[in-house]
Amino acid sequence: AELSESDGLAHRHAMQRRAGSVRYAAMSLGAVLLLVVTACGAPSAPTAPSSAGGSNDRGGQASTPAVSTMSLEQEFNLAAERYARMEALLSEAQLAVSPEKWVWIGGDDLPRSGAGRALWDSTEEGAASLVDKTYYFSAIRSQNPAGAKGDPADLAPMIKYFEQKKWKSKQVTRSSSEAVAALTPDGFEVEYRVQKNGQYNVTVNSGTYLTNDFTALFKSVSNRGIGSYPEATKPGVFTPFPKWSDPEVSKAK
Repeated sequence: AELSESDGLAHRHAMQRRAGSVRYAAMSLGAVLLLVVTACGAPSAPTAPSSAGGSNDRGGQASTPAVSTMSLEQEFNLAAERYARMEALLSEAQLAVSPEKWVWIGGDDLPRSGAGRALWDSTEEGAASLVDKTYYFSAIRSQNPAGAKGDPADLAPMIKYFEQKKWKSKQVTRSSSEAVAALTPDGFEVEYRVQKNGQYNVTVNSGTYLTNDFTALFKSVSNRGIGSYPEATKPGVFTPFPKWSDPEVSKAK
């Protein structure tokens, strides 16, 4: 299976999750969309993170205080909103292709380090300063349709969906696959990739967001008892983001 880039710390913690007490939220697309505010207007590139304190990191929200002034709890709650937005987009994109079951390629709920994306600053020193100061979310689902061979024509359902949303899209051809991707007005990338090996993936990546401390934010999520993810589900099923009020299981006696 084709995996997205992943931070080593996130990968290790994800593999160590408890197998029991797994909770899933199976919600209709309409219910999911009630959790988010859909932005309108022409698509634009995501705002690059600022190494000077985060005042320009708005994460698609109408008004967000500078990250440097936020508590960990505030960052946690904002991350939950971004996660909900990602899952709503994922559900819509999946349904544009097929309402049947999709295989999970890893889990979605843990924030990932933005270290590999910290390329806005042209200097190595500038990029290094963002290693523990940025994060993003990513989700991938896959299907293996009968007789699928990565035909570019198979991108048609997603292209139609992007046109209906009035999102600008681009097609990318590689030796082993064809893909179409679009950027939402609030900075999420939605991609549909059809591979010659028959595996077809829908991927949603958030923008890269600033944080005061990635490790602290990551642990605040991972320590609150997130369960393992299912093997395959229909669109609209996802692991619920924890609440700040949930106990930090790893610290419980």
